[in-house]
Amino acid sequence: MSRTKNHPRYREIQIGNIGGDSSDQSSLTLGIILFIDSKKLRSHAVKHLTDEKEFAKTWSQIEYVDKELILRSRALLEKIECPHYALGIESPKCHGCPKYNLCTEFIYDLENEYINLTWKVIKEGSDIPRYAGYSSRKKNNAVFVLMPNRPVVVYASLLEDNSFNLMTCYSDARRNYIEMRDYLAEKVRRRARKNSIMWCEESTWGIGEMFPSESIKRPFSPGGNTSWRQYLD
Repeated sequence: MSRTKNHPRYREIQIGNIGGDSSDQSSLTLGIILFIDSKKLRSHAVKHLTDEKEFAKTWSQIEYVDKELILRSRALLEKIECPHYALGIESPKCHGCPKYNLCTEFIYDLENEYINLTWKVIKEGSDIPRYAGYSSRKKNNAVFVLMPNRPVVVYASLLEDNSFNLMTCYSDARRNYIEMRDYLAEKVRRRARKNSIMWCEESTWGIGEMFPSESIKRPFSPGGNTSWRQYLD
């Protein structure tokens, strides 16, 4: 068994024929660990779920979230002087934070809410479908990106075979869905190695609208025991 499948936050999704004929029903199973690093999970949960504007515009619209839990978690974090609030740090620095063990006992439910919301976002984005894969120039690795019909973005980095580590799942209270989709697509084009982008479908991404001269790459029909990495090398 792959080592990634033993992780407690390991999930699987089925994706279709990236870059291929949408009538092709072949599919590929992708494994995703919802943050292999627990400190990074906490940092994202605190940053995104306790942001009032982001919560109201996006997260509360995805599924029911106990707002009292959100308010209570923030109040407790402020009470122990979490640096994110006490010092106004944009992203919680949970790695090396002297308050980390102190907040562990009461932040568990908040983290679970964020995991549940993130998984729903990933499922919606894979079902539409709206995802893409590319070889990152900066990370020198394969990256999987995804978004549903909401202003939420998912980035995951390849670990092994067809298993990925979720790096981030965030919303942006300043952008609507169309603005977020176009922003993500442009970001992918800037970060990807030449000719490495694999959009799942032109229609769901609106690639023709954004990049009229850019044709959809059709590199493979997934199936069998093929590895995602080989298609991005």
